[in-house]
Amino acid sequence: MTVADGSPDPSQPRRGRNRNAAAHQAILDATEALVRERGYAAVTIEEIAARAGVGKATVYRWWPSRAYLAVELIMDRWLEWGGIPDTGDTRQDLIEFSSVNFRNQIGIAGQVMQQLAADSKDALQQLRERFVKPRREMGRTILERAVRRGDLPPNADLELILDILAGVPAYQTYYAGRIRDLRDIDQMVDLVLHGITPTRRRGRPRTAGANAPRGTNTAAPPPPAQPTEAHHDRPDHSPQPGDDA
Repeated sequence: MTVADGSPDPSQPRRGRNRNAAAHQAILDATEALVRERGYAAVTIEEIAARAGVGKATVYRWWPSRAYLAVELIMDRWLEWGGIPDTGDTRQDLIEFSSVNFRNQIGIAGQVMQQLAADSKDALQQLRERFVKPRREMGRTILERAVRRGDLPPNADLELILDILAGVPAYQTYYAGRIRDLRDIDQMVDLVLHGITPTRRRGRPRTAGANAPRGTNTAAPPPPAQPTEAHHDRPDHSPQPGDDA
């Protein structure tokens, strides 16, 4: 397999020599078992080779590093792809699509993907090309359909919405320190459909009207009425011009 620029995909096992299918399977099985037991960051190629019953050279013959070995496992075993929901209801489509994102984040695939950035940026880029970008295109298909239906305004920032749909589950899982209930996805989707703002033009601030929900009257309210001065007896009862002596 090749990547976009035509070069070989290093996340795929190397094809320079005849592959032993049993050894290949044993290496993947060993890597998966060790990652589940100890976590990705603690696993070494030496341990993988020993668990699989092969030499280190056999592992390196097919994968340049443990990161690329992990990419193959993520793609072949750990990720849930899902499809492009088309229920006839945009809200339900987005809930189903986002549920897959959430399950990927809280599973072993998401855990390892988070650590790949520190281990190998090249391997992470391969994963982006093979999984993240195609999934994003699936989400864009749903959003573009929502615009055609009138469920989103024509100037809705689709890229920002896609960031929200993927980023909120990741933030909640890894950075906020909590795994939230899948039912929280309903709230996220409602925010997208009913509280999204249009794309901001670079260099120009948003106007008050740009942040208002569709159908909301954004005209400034009239100023409050000024209180009228009521006549009261003067507390000092001092004589004033015109008063009877």
